[in-house]
Amino acid sequence: MWGPAWAYPFDRSVRRSQTHWAYRAACSASASCRSARWMKTISLPRLACLHATPPFHRSAGLIRQWSTGTSKARWPHSNRELSMKIVMLCEFYNEELDYQEVMLAKYYRSLCHEVVVIAGATTSVHDYMSGRDGPHAQTIQEGRYARIYRMPIRMTLMKKIVVYQSVRKIIDIERPDLLYFHDIIPNMLEGLNYLRKNPEVCAIMDYHADFSNSGATRLSRLLLHRLSRRLVLARIRSRLSAILPIVPGSQRFLADLYGVPATETELFPLGVDMLEVAATHESGARTTIRRTLGIPDDALVIFTGGKLTPLKRTEEVLRAVALLDDPRIHVIVVGSVTGNPDYETLLREIPAKSVHFVGWQDRLGVYRHQAASDLAIFPASQSVLWQQSTGMGLPLVVSEGSGSGRARQDVGYMNRGNIHVLDPAQELAPQIAAFLSACHDDPGILSGMSAAAEAVTRTLLSYDRLARRTIEITNMHRQSHGAAPLAVDACAPADHCSATGSGGSKAALAT
Repeated sequence: MWGPAWAYPFDRSVRRSQTHWAYRAACSASASCRSARWMKTISLPRLACLHATPPFHRSAGLIRQWSTGTSKARWPHSNRELSMKIVMLCEFYNEELDYQEVMLAKYYRSLCHEVVVIAGATTSVHDYMSGRDGPHAQTIQEGRYARIYRMPIRMTLMKKIVVYQSVRKIIDIERPDLLYFHDIIPNMLEGLNYLRKNPEVCAIMDYHADFSNSGATRLSRLLLHRLSRRLVLARIRSRLSAILPIVPGSQRFLADLYGVPATETELFPLGVDMLEVAATHESGARTTIRRTLGIPDDALVIFTGGKLTPLKRTEEVLRAVALLDDPRIHVIVVGSVTGNPDYETLLREIPAKSVHFVGWQDRLGVYRHQAASDLAIFPASQSVLWQQSTGMGLPLVVSEGSGSGRARQDVGYMNRGNIHVLDPAQELAPQIAAFLSACHDDPGILSGMSAAAEAVTRTLLSYDRLARRTIEITNMHRQSHGAAPLAVDACAPADHCSATGSGGSKAALAT
């Protein structure tokens, strides 16, 4: 019997009589009442799902559907005895964006594992970055790759540390084999009780902060990191099987401010959705986008953008193109400026020809505009667009930040000749212009870098590889506690499933 993921505290307006009715419906629909009885143990047992009005009508139908195993949330093609349930806790989750937690959920599902995401209520990245909360009620959504619990904010500390409503009962009800924490979140401590009771359950945490995007002031380093978040990490650190910083700078940050030595961490870079890369190339997006934007086939097209803030220094790309004054060079700027009209005016007033501001794009739009480009230039502030561009086979031109200081963003881990690194101590625009001139004189530069980008994607940045690695870590933890390993690829037939998990089907992603 699959755990009763549909039971959780919802709305005080649901009367006890309605809850009892739904409870009886679950009992009658299920061959075993164990899960329904478990549901009744929740404090003030209130059931409703997906904003049902009145709540209990749709809830009862959904309970019947899930209890009998017909919900699309269960994937019958998986080998359930060897498949894994993964619960991911993160502050932001939006399946329209190519963020790490979304891609891992996608590839876990491609391996026929069950995924549950507990995240904040907002789905707007701009609201999330500005600290604005979403709806003030818990909801459950059925996403493409995961079942999503949306949690409203209970409180914030110093406008930086967010505490959501309690997730403890959700974790207990879902009974995961792997608890995956994205960054240090106070609510992660609510998983401690479950981990103590189930020592075979693996817990891992990835980490995104480094000195280029966090700890800019002494007060921030002291209050946010050395005290608040360090205390949270200290309480759960002994239960974590792996701490996974996404860049070398995050390793240094953890060592300096949290006392976590590099030997206790494993580099876990942001990855690339190889399924989407292949689909985009096959779709003819390069020709379509160029035709739409009026870009000739023989033009040299630069991709840049993201969250357009002064920290990104996008203006340096436009200034470099203005210096060259070559009509054959086009720039595609993806993204938008939020809350800084002066910076938007600065970008649009730079006298660079053939600049295409295409605005904020969803994940598919980003891939399609990258397919239309010949290289990507990011003067500062590392983001997932660096890895996505590499996955699309684009040479990168980047700056690692402030010289040899702690804020330097080392890209050596993914540079196999596919990245041209700018000197941050010198003016960036002339360096970019010089590189573009060199590429014009020798077309072999870009073709060689593109081949290197494809190689590093296969060996390091594929999300399929990254998802499998976390499952391998889980199995090592399970075996160390006397539990049998689960399949890395649960799509394979029962007599072929193994802990090494080779092969398998991608049919789950077709639904």
